[in-house]
Amino acid sequence: MLRVGRALLVEVNDAARRSGLRRLGRAGHSRLMVSAFQTQAKRASPHDTEIRELMGRLQTSMGVAAVGAVAALSFGWTPEQDRIAHSRSVHPLTLPAPSYQVDRRKPWHLFDEVGTGSFGTVRIGMREDSGEVAAVKVVELDYRSYATLEREISTMKTIKAVGGHPGIVGLQEVYVEGRQRKGAGSIFRSHNKHRKGVAQFRALDYVERAGYIKGVVKEIIHDPGRGAPLARVTYRDPYRYKLNHELLIAAEGMYTGQFIYSGKKAAMTVGNIVPLSALPEGAIVCNVEARIGDRGSYARASGDYAVIVAHDEDKGKTKIRLPSGSKKTIPSACRAMIGVVAGGGRTDKPILKAGRAFHKYKAKRNEWPRVRGVAMNPVEHPHGGGNHQHIGHPSTVRRDAPAGKKVGLIAARRTGRLRGIKKVEKDN
Repeated sequence: MLRVGRALLVEVNDAARRSGLRRLGRAGHSRLMVSAFQTQAKRASPHDTEIRELMGRLQTSMGVAAVGAVAALSFGWTPEQDRIAHSRSVHPLTLPAPSYQVDRRKPWHLFDEVGTGSFGTVRIGMREDSGEVAAVKVVELDYRSYATLEREISTMKTIKAVGGHPGIVGLQEVYVEGRQRKGAGSIFRSHNKHRKGVAQFRALDYVERAGYIKGVVKEIIHDPGRGAPLARVTYRDPYRYKLNHELLIAAEGMYTGQFIYSGKKAAMTVGNIVPLSALPEGAIVCNVEARIGDRGSYARASGDYAVIVAHDEDKGKTKIRLPSGSKKTIPSACRAMIGVVAGGGRTDKPILKAGRAFHKYKAKRNEWPRVRGVAMNPVEHPHGGGNHQHIGHPSTVRRDAPAGKKVGLIAARRTGRLRGIKKVEKDN
């Protein structure tokens, strides 16, 4: 039996350090992340007086707080205490042990549940031969994969999974989830959890180069990662007995159940995918390939389209006018979808409320709310500081300005109001 007092505290601290656990609070405090079988002691029968006495003295002398985590404490169990503890266990676990500090061939006994999650449960476990206590993560054996498990337990910080079996993982440290309060933060990860997938044409093959292939629009869906709706299109595989499913950017006028055709000999109908060489000058297209077979690059945003300006049959090139107004020359064998991208006029509707802006950018990126530079301090922004909100110097900066000063009107040709009317000849 461990002695109560300073000797007990020293031995518990040493056991916690050997297990890789940390103290809570200041160095002078003796509150450790431990669970000294308080629950088991409460459930013990009146004859189990030794366990009750040990737990009571331990909690009284140390002020131990049960915080739902377990330190691997090595008690000097007597054979009688070992028998009592094992009789209180739920069931013996004859699996590899969850810690690298113990023999994996020895069975473990599982006690009360101290944590839970979508991945499984965290329970108190005790090694059969020595009575060593540890936090054991029990995962159902039909769980998807170990990699998925590691992703799902990422909300618990600094967890080290050292289990030798897919159904049991030892937890060296268990913390509750919390917001970071210190430091520079982590690298931004894109908000792509609910996005439907990559919108692109089917891979270019002999069927499209020589003829055409028919597909049917199964549904029109919303993708939170973009403004344009998407169309799920099903094609019959030309080489195997199966169906292929593709996600395409929907053209305006496309509907569920519509047949669309992809290939050189497809008709000039909205939604069909054809090479640029098969279209006349002045045709309106969208989702244009930049290189042959890249499955779509230009004019993909809602309401966008490109116009075929001219064909150069000798060089096999086609000039198109992009939504920005610039012209680009690309190979005539590049494919494009006939029509205008659906969702046009989306930005004409005002947002009006901060809540709508919040939900809009929550699905996209960390871009809102945007704090003005003049509202900041001088250490935070070149426009910050002053007794009132003003920039204090010209807001134009040169093109080669260093990164910390390159804010405002960068390499502006002119500033101020546009006065008068200037006639500009349209470039046909």
